[in-house]
Amino acid sequence: MTMEEKKNVRKLKLTEVTRLREEHGKVVTSCEEKIQHWKKVENDYDVLQKRLSTLPDKLSYDIMVPFGPLAFMPGKLVHTNEVVTVLLGDNWFAKCQQNKLVVWWSTEKNM
Repeated sequence: MTMEEKKNVRKLKLTEVTRLREEHGKVVTSCEEKIQHWKKVENDYDVLQKRLSTLPDKLSYDIMVPFGPLAFMPGKLVHTNEVVTVLLGDNWFAKCQQNKLVVWWSTEKNM
């Protein structure tokens, strides 16, 4: 192999490595975005679990109900400690009490 051919091979390998690093960076970025998404989902489950654990404390709560995209009006959330219908997945539903739902959410979150 001549010296010129060796330089061309070296340049080709350098461009291949550069391309490999670019693709690697894209994959790492994509994985980091997915990690952030699933951390947000986990946080949402935590917030929901905390809220579900406090709902049976009272029979009703005063809330602000959305009334269109820009307005809210006072309302009341009633029967907060009664039976809840839960989507188990694939259009399967189950009725359970709120305290059982908290246990179900915690096991669902840990899966």
